[in-house]
Amino acid sequence: MGFNVSDFSQSICNYGDNKIFASRMKTPIGEMLTLETHQGICLLEFSDRIGLDREVNAILQKTKGRLIAKENHFSHQLLKELDAYFEDASSRFKVSLELIGSEFQKLVWNELTTFPVGITHTYSQVAEMIGKPKAARAVGHANARNPIAIVIPCHRLIGASGNLTGYGGGIWRKEWMLKHEKEPGISDRK
Repeated sequence: MGFNVSDFSQSICNYGDNKIFASRMKTPIGEMLTLETHQGICLLEFSDRIGLDREVNAILQKTKGRLIAKENHFSHQLLKELDAYFEDASSRFKVSLELIGSEFQKLVWNELTTFPVGITHTYSQVAEMIGKPKAARAVGHANARNPIAIVIPCHRLIGASGNLTGYGGGIWRKEWMLKHEKEPGISDRK
């Protein structure tokens, strides 16, 4: 799907000359915005996410980048892999990522990528897994700042009570993906 930078937001700024390629893609659960550097995907978010323009600006500032409305190599690969995921949740993501965040955030995000499809964990469990058993709240904050939805499966984190907790893309999407992942090989497309 085409992307027009001027249509996205008047509040997007350019911070340097590094090219950050932006494109949109349709999924069964909504349109998504993707950003990529020459290293890999650095953002995959639902286009209707509140605060998306701030998230894009933060990435542009950290990368000293400027937004270019163009699909590029990694976005083509990501689109194929997302299509495969929505057909069969057990498919794996292999697209290169460029994680832009603190070392702690990257530690949490990398741990999330190890979660098997269809399995959920609590924030406390992830804190234990990364060797920081008292950092459940910090894990929650890192999870909330995950810039690469679905590929880094932050939707697989749940509250200690077993309840679904907040999700930037909306609880209904989290619920949809968890249901989709419980039935590998079965398409949820209509």
